[in-house]
Amino acid sequence: METLWRGNHGLGLQRWNDECTNGFYYGSGGSTWFASITLSTSDGSRQIAMSFAYPSDTDKHIESTDGSGQPEFEQLRQVAIAALNGLC
Repeated sequence: METLWRGNHGLGLQRWNDECTNGFYYGSGGSTWFASITLSTSDGSRQIAMSFAYPSDTDKHIESTDGSGQPEFEQLRQVAIAALNGLC
């Protein structure tokens, strides 16, 4: 599952740099009606899951299914990575 296919994805997982081990976090994130992200180190020693719902009166839920182009999802991703990196 850690083998990348087409850019940054491997069997539905994405990877981000792990500053603690110089390795990677693996996880998944997206946005349809809500934004969510889950990340884990390869050994499972550090993990995080976060999500939030968009207000019902917004069109953000139809913009994308992977969070691309949504500043709120990008902020969620940055917070999750910073939290895991802070546990070094």
